[in-house]
Amino acid sequence: MTNDILRYGILFAAAVIASGCNDSEYNPDLMEPHAFIVESTSSPGIAGKTVTIMLDEESTVLQLTAGVTEKVGEELRYKLAVDEKMLADYGAEQGTEYELLPESQYDLGGEIVIPADSYSSEPVNVTLFKLPEELQGLPVALPLRLEKVSGNVDVTSKTSGYVCVVASEVKDGIAYFEGATGLKTAAFAEDKQFNEFTIEIRFQIGDYGQEGAVVGRNRDVFSNGHKILCRFEDPQTTNADDPRHSQVQFQADGFQNPAVGNHFEINQWQHFAVTYDGTDVTLYYNGQDAGVGAGQKSFTPSALGDCIFKSFSFMGGSSGDGGHGTGSEWWGDCKILCTEARVWSVCRTPDQIVNNIKSVSPTAQGLEGYWKMSRKTSKTEDGVTIFEDLTGKGNDLSTTVNITQWPEVSTEDAKTEWPE
Repeated sequence: MTNDILRYGILFAAAVIASGCNDSEYNPDLMEPHAFIVESTSSPGIAGKTVTIMLDEESTVLQLTAGVTEKVGEELRYKLAVDEKMLADYGAEQGTEYELLPESQYDLGGEIVIPADSYSSEPVNVTLFKLPEELQGLPVALPLRLEKVSGNVDVTSKTSGYVCVVASEVKDGIAYFEGATGLKTAAFAEDKQFNEFTIEIRFQIGDYGQEGAVVGRNRDVFSNGHKILCRFEDPQTTNADDPRHSQVQFQADGFQNPAVGNHFEINQWQHFAVTYDGTDVTLYYNGQDAGVGAGQKSFTPSALGDCIFKSFSFMGGSSGDGGHGTGSEWWGDCKILCTEARVWSVCRTPDQIVNNIKSVSPTAQGLEGYWKMSRKTSKTEDGVTIFEDLTGKGNDLSTTVNITQWPEVSTEDAKTEWPE
């Protein structure tokens, strides 16, 4: 009995919190009782969650719970239904176009019952089946809406919806480099000019270089072949908060460093992003705003070279004049794996960045270049390896570095063992 009281109290608190989400139907002080999905109260927008089906699983289960803002003296029955319009709205919030999960790939679990004089139902099991190969690696989602079957308590307009993003673990061979990757596009026929942008890359590196040595700093993570340069640079020597050369600095006629205590880890998968909204530059480490350390906070378009992109290069791609962080000498024999590299002509939001670290739709708005550096997305001819631009815009990355090993990497790996 004590556990039931505690559980109901938590659910009621969730209802009160959700009433602050601009849902006038939901406020228990103003309106009649209403039903909602308890898990939907976790977000001010459309709530959602990514569920990953591992390679050795045929299915997985998402549990959702129906709640009411006030106890009523009758049994209430509801069901889950697919709301395709909500998926479009959720995609707009996330800046990603989601494919609707086919009907054959889920079981919604039947009716949901809230007993008389109760705050909630028992959790309902939504079963999600392994994605077919053609959907693996793509953004796929199941948008669910709570619908009334019987009883006098209607559902809320906003917190009755929930989106389950369905992902499958994917394994593929990823290009392994010892030293700079040489990954770059050819110079564009005409320079590309973006009024705002986002640059992302997911990577694993093997070292920060020798203490106090040149090798290890000025390692170029990204260059636009003009003024924009993201590079491993600071601190120059290890301190109490950050290992040497473990921070990626943004440079464009000025410097922007992350706040002290924000740095990347070696021998683990990491994600770096930088955004520019026309005024401010923001650095993200593993999906989190890394704050501002030494250097200039605000940049103007002129300081960014009018956001001109002459080419794209990643992780020692030398897509510049070969100096100050864009030459292979800076990388030494550092071990490198990299994938999920992207360039956007839009400023992505914090939620969009953190929710799409492992994949994104190739047709997402503003996506100008998208590469995975995998065996499946590459071809090698006459000593040149070309990695396909998944957007279809033709901005392929190429390298003349001889790739001798392609270790199998799972999208769910926290770290990948280095080849011997």
